[in-house]
Amino acid sequence: MEQQLAESLVQQISPYLVLIVAGIIGLWLKDLITSIVASIKWKMKPGFEPGDECFLDGERATIVSISYRETIFEIDNGRGKVWRYIENTRMNVVRLEKIIKKKDQ
Repeated sequence: MEQQLAESLVQQISPYLVLIVAGIIGLWLKDLITSIVASIKWKMKPGFEPGDECFLDGERATIVSISYRETIFEIDNGRGKVWRYIENTRMNVVRLEKIIKKKDQ
């Protein structure tokens, strides 16, 4: 009796478990693909390379690295140097201006 009840319960629950697992995998893949596409678009923009100086939201910054998921900026804000990590999917939201020629040149 208990064996039949357990088998019946497993048969009823298993389709829902498959849907939940498939949904989780689908959301993870969507996030991964979105990150990869955003990083490819960001890396293909001409003019931004690691080591470049720029203004990030009005603060002077240096690009430390550009990875497939995030870009790291080093900012000297007066209290010290800090690193700011920005996901590549958010690069179209931040104000980024490259310094082409410094004032003293």
